[in-house]
Amino acid sequence: MRTIKIVYLWPPSFTLEVTATLPARFEVCSGCGGEGTELGYGLKGLAFSAEQMNEDPDFRESYFRGDFDRPCSTCSGRRVELVPDAGRMTFRELRRFKEWKRYKCECAHDDYADKMTQWQESGCPRDDCGPIYPEGY
Repeated sequence: MRTIKIVYLWPPSFTLEVTATLPARFEVCSGCGGEGTELGYGLKGLAFSAEQMNEDPDFRESYFRGDFDRPCSTCSGRRVELVPDAGRMTFRELRRFKEWKRYKCECAHDDYADKMTQWQESGCPRDDCGPIYPEGY
């Protein structure tokens, strides 16, 4: 039986560290969608117009050939990742799993809030530019 080790801080004060081992299964990597690679070298998250690609045919060729790709940071190029398997968990394991998910969600929310604060403090050259909010915000 495959297992995964999770570590999180105990809610609500988030001061006590909890470690649990949960049943797990392999799923297609959520970071690369099973490709095994991701865009690297500072290009991740950028969009290029057709005009920009046509201005530099060598860059376009390198881009689509995958010269700027690197192994996925989530799965290290294995294309799959180990994830908790809620269907095989006991009641206690399921409770720990839900606490861990809650902790991860709160950390992600805090990280996003920090990024938005940094963005706002850095100033924006135009009044109409704003952050692109991920789904759920």
